[in-house]
Amino acid sequence: AQRNASFGELALSGQRTSSLDHRSVVGRVEENEWGLALGLRVGRVWAPLSVGALTELGVLAVRARGTTLDHSPGHYTRALARVGVGLDLRVVLLRAPTRVVLRLAPTLQVDPQRQRFELDRQPALDLGRVHAWVPLTLLFDLPLQRSAGGDDA
Repeated sequence: AQRNASFGELALSGQRTSSLDHRSVVGRVEENEWGLALGLRVGRVWAPLSVGALTELGVLAVRARGTTLDHSPGHYTRALARVGVGLDLRVVLLRAPTRVVLRLAPTLQVDPQRQRFELDRQPALDLGRVHAWVPLTLLFDLPLQRSAGGDDA
């Protein structure tokens, strides 16, 4: 929604972190994360820039496989909650007919549960509870035209 120079939007976002392959003195851990978040973004527009804030609540799917030094395997899969707050900075790159906006949204995410992985009850990898996420996104506003019957085309 946009009113005068202010905007507000609900956004569903997906997140994929790169695979992590960590070796320690107790063995090896391979960790992958996928996430979905529902966010609220609000801000103010000063053409061609806009500045705002965001808050999001999401779920993170964590999958890890571990191998001890004696080659004993193990695995771990869990869904974790995640909360984030951050900035929403936008600049308009193209105005018409399709508006193109570059968005930078640095976000600080907090997991209520610490991401710590153990092998043979010894710490192998500790990712902590606080994570920085800096997505860079291109947004496209596509114009919709009305047909003669009044339905969206």
